[in-house]
Amino acid sequence: MSPRVLVVDDNLDLAENLVEILADAGFDAECYDDPGAALRAVAPGRYQVAIIDLCMPGMDGVELHRALKALDPGLRALAMTAFALDERVASALRDGVLGVLPKPMDAGALVQHVRRAVA
Repeated sequence: MSPRVLVVDDNLDLAENLVEILADAGFDAECYDDPGAALRAVAPGRYQVAIIDLCMPGMDGVELHRALKALDPGLRALAMTAFALDERVASALRDGVLGVLPKPMDAGALVQHVRRAVA
């Protein structure tokens, strides 16, 4: 069974593109453009990795990561952002995010980071 990846970004086009890249690399990925909908989709063990945009309206990526970890403590996470290092990035890393990927994202680097997170 392929590792399952959750992608959450308020830019649905980008999220869908990341799902296609991950699917081509052999992952079972799905995306949400609404953090609340993503939370409702999570159950313990359903996903191995979450890729979370740090800057989203309503609930930012740090808050979403904390809520996801409360639902599934074993879920690993990677963050992504188009912004330079700021307090959100530092907070995400303190909360256990494995890495922060820059936007726009290199497809090869994305796949490599997800493979490391699953290993």
